[in-house]
Formats: sequence, C-alpha cells, structure tokens
Amino acid sequence: PAVAPPERARLGVGPSAPIRDVWGLLEDAGLHVFPLRLGRDTEIDGVFTRPTEARACVGVNVDKWVFRQAFTVVHEYAHALMDGDIVGEACATGRAWSDTTRGEYANRELRANHFAAVFLVPREALLRYLRSRERLTRERGKERANSLTPVDIIRGQDHFGVSAQMLLWRLQNEDLIDASERKRVAEEIEHAGGVIALARALGYDWRDRAQPVSRTQELALKGYVKGLVTLGVLAEIFDRPKEDMADLLRTWSVRQEPGPEDALVGAPR
Repeated sequence: PAVAPPERARLGVGPSAPIRDVWGLLEDAGLHVFPLRLGRDTEIDGVFTRPTEARACVGVNVDKWVFRQAFTVVHEYAHALMDGDIVGEACATGRAWSDTTRGEYANRELRANHFAAVFLVPREALLRYLRSRERLTRERGKERANSLTPVDIIRGQDHFGVSAQMLLWRLQNEDLIDASERKRVAEEIEHAGGVIALARALGYDWRDRAQPVSRTQELALKGYVKGLVTLGVLAEIFDRPKEDMADLLRTWSVRQEPGPEDALVGAPR
C-alpha cells in the first residue's frame, strides 16, 4: 500500500482526486491493456505478461462487473511495478483476499490487491469526499465517518469508480468506520434494492466496460483505415452487426484511405 500514493503522484494524480479513466491513465503510463472475454463465471479476472524486451501487457476479463474490470487493471499494473521476476500470471483477484495458505502466489496477489485498493481510493480522497457530503466528524481526536447512508456509498461508487463493497472496506481499513457500521450500510443497500437499482435510480449511466473503446478497438480502427482490417473483422472486434458497424463508422467519420497504389476512379493508369 505504501507504493500506491507515490505512484499516483508520479503519474500526476493528486492525493485526493478520483481517477475518472484508470484504464486510459495506465495505458498512458506504458501498460498495454487488452480486453479478454473469459466469461462472467470464471475466477480469472486478468492475465499479466511481460514479453522479452517489451512493455508489460495485461488482459482484462471484460465479462466481469465494470468495477471489477477497473480494479483488475490496477491490480495488474501493480505486478508490472513490483513483480519484475514474473513473466506471466493469471490472476484471480477475489481469491487473494480469502486465501489462507499464503503461498508465494497468494502473497503477490494480496499485495497487488492492496495496491489497487489504495491507488483507487486513497485516504485523502476518502476524507475529501466525506467532507463534501458533511459526513466527516472528529471523535476523541480521530476523524470518523458519521451517519452514512446507502446514497452516500452509491454516489461514492460513481465518484471513485469502485464497487460499493470496496468503498466500504476502504472506509473500515482507514478506521473511518468499524465493522458493524460497514455491515449496517451494506445491509441497507440490499434492502433498498441493491447497488445497480440504486445507481440507476440516481441517474447514473451504467456501463458494461471500464473502458468504452479499448486499445484493441483503436488498433483495429487504424487497421481498417489503412485497409488492413475488413469491415466484418471490425464488427466482430466491436461485437456489433456489420450493418451497425458501418453506421457507426459513418457517425465517427472513419473511412478507409486509398493507398499510394490504389487507382482513383477516372484517373489515367
């Protein structure tokens, strides 16, 4: 966890600012991120690889919940920063929290989880958020969250780009709430219809992916413009029918550029 705050600073992110596009931020930092469809029910959240003499690459299971995807990107980034001895690994981020064997793999995964949690929700950002909602008080010289409601947590979920469960755990880990308070708020969220229902009721634009247009899609678009990728292949990569893909390309003003050897219609040969 001590690595996360200075890494945020190195990337130009303030200690109290939410990260609106963590996927894009880490790609800009040099991480190659690609979407993988591994299924919603598999325990694998992501894959980390470090090709010889190349930048680290990670695959993120985009069939998982959107907030799990964002967490996974940072988890894999932690491997790139702190685990220079591993060439590749499949990561089940959820298993690391509860694995009691604590072997080398589990310890690496737990360390990456802690990094991701603090990187996404640092203490200073939590304090600023609570203060903005008038939920921060001081008890016996300590700052504490006061009278949290489900709406506070769901709005915090949108603010930080993490799950409500993760946000509640961060509040407890920073000693801003205790375990009983965490359980109380979590139960109230469920009684109110659950996270997704509450978020939609508050008007959030609910997405399936942490990164609407992935690096793979960007590369495919560039390939299409150069005539290296067909419309059919592009439609498969974007998971759209061919006709819809053609309409999207027109909307985006994306068209194939003629190469130097392509003859223009009516031009002499």
